[in-house]
Amino acid sequence: MPELATSGNAFDKRRFSRRGFLGAGIASGFALAACASKPTASGAAGMTAAIDAAEAARPHSGRTVTATLTPQPARIDLGGPIVSTLTYCHTIPGPMIRATVGDEIV
Repeated sequence: MPELATSGNAFDKRRFSRRGFLGAGIASGFALAACASKPTASGAAGMTAAIDAAEAARPHSGRTVTATLTPQPARIDLGGPIVSTLTYCHTIPGPMIRATVGDEIV
């Protein structure tokens, strides 16, 4: 049986340098990114229509609860450290909003 002459490594002729391997990976990434679809304006309009339809189908009791929440910076004592944070009406938790299922909060 004839013996094949090899230099000890069957993959000598197919070796990639580290630079070549990284370059091929980066080029592949750019090629895949170029094939990606871009969002269209009609997609956003369709989403708005879907949200409007869902809101119209939501049960409503006819009662409307009005609440005004304005975030304001405040310094709060956490039982030791005093921290700066955003609060509603300078308190944590913010003011109580009383509503029931089906109420619309404005």
